[in-house]
Amino acid sequence: DVISTSEHFLFVYPSSSLAPKVLHFKGMAYYQQLVDTERDQSLSEKAKGSFENLVQNFPNSSYAQDASRKLVYINTILAAKELEIGRFYLNRSNYPAAINRFKVVLHLYDTTEVIPETLYRMVESYYALHLYCRAQQYNKILVKNFPNSLWSQRSQSLISSIKR
Repeated sequence: DVISTSEHFLFVYPSSSLAPKVLHFKGMAYYQQLVDTERDQSLSEKAKGSFENLVQNFPNSSYAQDASRKLVYINTILAAKELEIGRFYLNRSNYPAAINRFKVVLHLYDTTEVIPETLYRMVESYYALHLYCRAQQYNKILVKNFPNSLWSQRSQSLISSIKR
């Protein structure tokens, strides 16, 4: 009910002083239904859309800061889902499909906490395809940006086996 009422209100009164509050209600209605990464993420996408709309159109509203914090969490969920799908393809030796999913994470969710693992998975995928130069490129990015990460250590071990 909250979602449909919010959509109706925003359609009829898009520039109302209550619009930020209504967008926040709508975003929260989706946000409270978020599920783990093993399920469909359409609700995450809808919550993201509502909160992005709020932040972009009403950046000075009292709801924008909360929406921004929630967007960080939502983006992490969406990135984790893409990473999970990429690992699925990687485990089935479908390296091009895995690489495509990992690229989505790197391009759309580059500020999330899953980036170190995503970079490692890129190294792993290119290594499996015997594209060692590409693997080394991603390894350099990983080690430079996340030098103390477990994923950097794993990547370094994998890359060192190329040199043997």
